[in-house]
Amino acid sequence: MDGFLDGLVRSTKTVMTRVEFGGTLFLVAVIGVLLTSREEGDKSS
Repeated sequence: MDGFLDGLVRSTKTVMTRVEFGGTLFLVAVIGVLLTSREEGDKSS
């Protein structure tokens, strides 16, 4: 039973890390798009 719990905790930590990593990448991508679109808007005006 202990081994099962260890595996569960380990897989949960892995999933959480992946979610946090994906969330960070998503935020960086959104910020990059906002900055790029803002720069393009400045050039056209």
